[in-house]
Amino acid sequence: MAGIKRFLPITIIIILIVVAYLTGLTRHLTWDNFEMVHRIAMGYVEKHPYTSPLIYMGIYIIYSSLALPGILLLTILGGFLFPLPLSTLYVICSATMGGSILFLSTRKASENFLSKKVELFSKIAKGFQQNSAGYLLFLRIVPLFPCWFVTVSSALFGVRLTTFIWTTFIGITPCAFLLTSMGTGIMMMLESKNPWTLNSFFMGLHHL
Repeated sequence: MAGIKRFLPITIIIILIVVAYLTGLTRHLTWDNFEMVHRIAMGYVEKHPYTSPLIYMGIYIIYSSLALPGILLLTILGGFLFPLPLSTLYVICSATMGGSILFLSTRKASENFLSKKVELFSKIAKGFQQNSAGYLLFLRIVPLFPCWFVTVSSALFGVRLTTFIWTTFIGITPCAFLLTSMGTGIMMMLESKNPWTLNSFFMGLHHL
């Protein structure tokens, strides 16, 4: 029974990922409909200024923990909806919490199975653990791999939770600030009331 229980968290995550794709949740936040999404979200923020940050962070945690596509757009949207540096702080905290959920679920299910059973992974894990903070900071600051891949790898190779949390929090800060600043730039385009500039921006996003 104990062996089955350790797979429960990661099983729930996998089920939720499947549900998200089957229900079309992953299709709502795309470059194509970003303009519509930001209008709806902005209307909600104006009506609910106190609860909207919590709603935004909750959605971000879900996207982060389930490794759903659209996290980049969600980060930019945060900069559009909330002022700097609050938007950056919301993103960093949410991404760290969501990543920690995925990290703990993966670690509980694997119990370092790969690093213990496979010689190649054992050698990689040993090197990773000896300088885990340096590796993780580099991989967070320089996003060579998707966030979920770094998170899952950290869990498989036995990185300590405290190390994972603080390196994630610090490492994603530059990228989070850059993307939320882009969102603030969108807001400035709207306030300028220059339809040509804003339309050009969304046309550019559509072709990315």
